[in-house]
Amino acid sequence: KKLYYRLKLLGRGLDNPDQRIAQDTGEFTDVLLEFVTTVAQQVLLILVQSGILISISRDLFYFIVLYSLILNVLSFAIFGGPFTRLRRRVLAQEASFRFTLVRVREHAEPVAFFDGHHFELQRCEEIFAKLMGTLYRLLAISISFGMIEAAAMYVANVAPFVVLAGKYFSG
Repeated sequence: KKLYYRLKLLGRGLDNPDQRIAQDTGEFTDVLLEFVTTVAQQVLLILVQSGILISISRDLFYFIVLYSLILNVLSFAIFGGPFTRLRRRVLAQEASFRFTLVRVREHAEPVAFFDGHHFELQRCEEIFAKLMGTLYRLLAISISFGMIEAAAMYVANVAPFVVLAGKYFSG
């Protein structure tokens, strides 16, 4: 009981905000570099494969371009906005939760003296419950997007045969 106060007495730092900021900045830089590299590689791959695909069948090339555009527009329109909003909300709620925990740790002595651990526990549980609710909504959107993505992959596997079937059977 009152572990927050015992941690304060032990003097062990559980989390350093400056260190967290430095870690987050490093992770952001790594992710950004990976993203730019991946985009450059994929653009080159698209250009090379487009030339090959046009030489095989213009109809198939146009179908694939149209199919890709439609999927991308639908993905961004249906999932992009809600996903981004929920990610921002998760980040804000995580920050609020961390702040609340740090505040309890920093003010452990007055909380213990005035027997305020019930209030602090309730506050932490409320913030954590909101965070978990947001994470569940984010999970639902991710699963829905994954299912639609899987269906789109099945269509992409069958569509070339359907597009080229007429030319094949006509000779």
